[in-house]
Amino acid sequence: AEGKVVCVGAGEQGAGTMLSEEDSARSVEYLLDQGFDPKWAHGDSGMTMAMAAAASAQTAVLQILLARHVDLAQLDKQAMHVLHHAATATSGARGSDVFSFLLAHPEAAACQLTSQLLTMPDARGRTVLHVAAECDMDVNLDPLCRDQLVECLTARDKDGFTPLLRAAFYDARGALDTCLRLGGDASVRAEEAMGAAGSGAGVVNGSAKVYGSGGKTALWLLFHPVRAVSDIRRPPGSERDSQAEKP
Repeated sequence: AEGKVVCVGAGEQGAGTMLSEEDSARSVEYLLDQGFDPKWAHGDSGMTMAMAAAASAQTAVLQILLARHVDLAQLDKQAMHVLHHAATATSGARGSDVFSFLLAHPEAAACQLTSQLLTMPDARGRTVLHVAAECDMDVNLDPLCRDQLVECLTARDKDGFTPLLRAAFYDARGALDTCLRLGGDASVRAEEAMGAAGSGAGVVNGSAKVYGSGGKTALWLLFHPVRAVSDIRRPPGSERDSQAEKP
């Protein structure tokens, strides 16, 4: 029975896929009222009900768990917390709403859910924005997490990618647009991206034809309306770089 609780609670693959969000919420509330441990995690993945609910953008289930002060800073076997999983939400536009719902919730602090979790890396060194970039999730953190924005945008995963570089690598234009609007540095270069062959790759050539359409993405980046993106037109050793080196 425990093996199906996460499915029922969040509508993952399994029995829960047949339930509406309202039915899922009622099921979770009933189980918790019967004494089921809300901190229970799947033995193989370490995923909790809160993580599964966040991944499927089921705010009604999250509302129940938040009201019971569940620890939302709990980590799964990949060192991912609930915001990492929210970045994988597959419910279209509703996915980005999960962040606003969680971080602005009045019970967030009581559930150990703070904006500092945005910069906490998982086992692969990925922050929440890295995961959002891989999933092409358009997440606007600006109104909620101004203090963490710079760290979020400049953090590098274990491959040396910032979220902006990761979005370019996956040809994720929604995530690219998000990172640029939040102030991501389009002139940044990967440190060890893809090993020696990709070392020093920038945002434009980092979006080379990895999955077939990177060339179009590179052109799209060059003419992006965000002013900061003009930096990608200036290669290393350009006039601007030379002036920056002068005392």
